[in-house]
Amino acid sequence: MRIYFISILIMLLSLAPVQKQRPDRISDQKIADDLFKSLHFGQALEEYKILLQSDSANVLYKHRLAVCYLNTNIDKRLALPLLEYIAYDPYCDPQAWYDLGRAYQFTYRFSDAIKAFKRYANFKKNEDNNIISYERQIEYCKNAMELISKPVPVIFENLGENVNSQYPDYNPFVTGDEKSLVFVTKRPANFNAPLDYDGYPYAVVFESKFINNLWSKTKKLPTPVNTDFADEVTWLSGDGTRLILYLVNISNHEVENDLYQVRKQNNVYMPPESFGPIINTPQTMESAGCMTPDGKILFFASDKQGGFGSGDIYFSMKTKDGWSKPVNLGSSVNTQYDEDNPYLGPDGKTLFFCSQGHKSMGGYDIFKTIWNSKDNTFSEAENIGYPLNNPENNYSISFGRSMDHAYISALREGGLGNLDIYKVTFLLKQ
Repeated sequence: MRIYFISILIMLLSLAPVQKQRPDRISDQKIADDLFKSLHFGQALEEYKILLQSDSANVLYKHRLAVCYLNTNIDKRLALPLLEYIAYDPYCDPQAWYDLGRAYQFTYRFSDAIKAFKRYANFKKNEDNNIISYERQIEYCKNAMELISKPVPVIFENLGENVNSQYPDYNPFVTGDEKSLVFVTKRPANFNAPLDYDGYPYAVVFESKFINNLWSKTKKLPTPVNTDFADEVTWLSGDGTRLILYLVNISNHEVENDLYQVRKQNNVYMPPESFGPIINTPQTMESAGCMTPDGKILFFASDKQGGFGSGDIYFSMKTKDGWSKPVNLGSSVNTQYDEDNPYLGPDGKTLFFCSQGHKSMGGYDIFKTIWNSKDNTFSEAENIGYPLNNPENNYSISFGRSMDHAYISALREGGLGNLDIYKVTFLLKQ
């Protein structure tokens, strides 16, 4: 999945050499540390595993290996014994208690997580440098316990190995008739493709067709959609003729993170069209967007200055002169934290988005708000509930013409090895 600081991470990646497999597999601490510091957690993990084979009591190796597990989807449970070993050492780095709290969150041990975060606070109360504070993590735990006690009745259906892979597969979007699916994947799609921060190749856009009650084998969309850098689809129109893409371009170490529209004419994808400087403000990140069916209103996420937090959701109207000045959706949607991935449901009034704020149960959760299009006001955001949301990051949701079921990506037991795409059927009317 795309995380908020992807521009920084890709810049780091473009400057740092990718660690290649060495036949003897004798690791080197400097290589491991460089990979870790540049956030290449997937690769650093393998290096620290090898280092621990020859120095099994090394606390630094154990701690960094645990952090690598927490920041990948290999198996976060493997961080627990490492962090418990470290945290209960009287001379441990206090950060180990914060990381142990995160490990407990991912394993649904929320009471233990709260205790760990409070232990961390005893050491670092006035100098918490984590992006998400320990106080907010405690709030996440309390929210999780409440939401899990009132689960939403749903059925998950994995779309199967024709669609999903052992690599991250996410951001699924379907046409209104649910016959066509586009999504983002980090499977190897290009020879010698560069690697992203998580050790997987850059994101690319794939598609699948629903034929004879089966999803067809996926294929990569052609070059006008996919480029040499990271490409993520953030919206698909109901008729399948328009896409919105989040594209990352790097030129002379300058990073652009912008939104583009791609039109499909006679089954051929046209070159991406920028939404222009009113939307794609210089020196900012425009990370996701969606449109009303008539294409006259754009909802999008941006870290423009003057928002409520690190990333807010805005809307803009199409006029004869172009896009109007963006309007912030306000405090019922945006918070001091990050909001992203707006998606307008098929009823034309339910706006879904993900947020680290509101009543999240950990990291990003998916929320919904009701849009009053007459006066452009929005109801208070509501968490769409567990198990659609969980302690992992939950980024996006999409629908066909009906709101009886949805398409999401999730990390679930029995999946194919990483984020998989699921069809979710709601047992109660939405």
